[in-house]
Amino acid sequence: MFLAVIKLAFASFFAVFLSVFVFVLYLCSDDYPPFRIPEDPVEAAAYKIQILGFDEDGNGVRDDLDSLIDTKIPDNPEQRAAYRYLAKTIQDQWVAFCENPKMTYEELFPYEIYTSLGIGFIHETHASEILEFEYFESALVNTKDRKILDYQLDGIFDGHILPAAVKHDKRYVKEVAEGTKIYNEFLIKEKVKQQR
Repeated sequence: MFLAVIKLAFASFFAVFLSVFVFVLYLCSDDYPPFRIPEDPVEAAAYKIQILGFDEDGNGVRDDLDSLIDTKIPDNPEQRAAYRYLAKTIQDQWVAFCENPKMTYEELFPYEIYTSLGIGFIHETHASEILEFEYFESALVNTKDRKILDYQLDGIFDGHILPAAVKHDKRYVKEVAEGTKIYNEFLIKEKVKQQR
């Protein structure tokens, strides 16, 4: 009996170890194809819709992310505004990259400033305690085409400095002011919605 338990425990351990090993190999592999917008204008428009999704209310946030934020954070306008702001900044980066997939690190860097600011808003409002950031991120990058785009963008930033704690960095005063203005616009809309 004791030997059977040991064999079962070893088999379970080996299965877990093997699955973790395979997953790590997958994460380290370069299996994603390069991000390319089709040459044909009709195909390109359809492909961009697959990546960028729909934004029926024109707030700069994909509708599926708008719904997620409303569902997961029904009672806190500050937290909803923080996640909407972050979703918009990432969407702005994706729109720009879809228009010009040859953007460089230097051209993409300003978008990362706004993204870092959005992460700061989420931290300040404790929004990730209600809607876990990993859950939001999985909803953000939820298709193969979006994963390819995200992978391509990550590759551009490999080996480069990313902005962090931008609210406390004097180099980004202009961007912080502009980003805070956008966040506050979201916040006003969220407070009005909350009163309904």
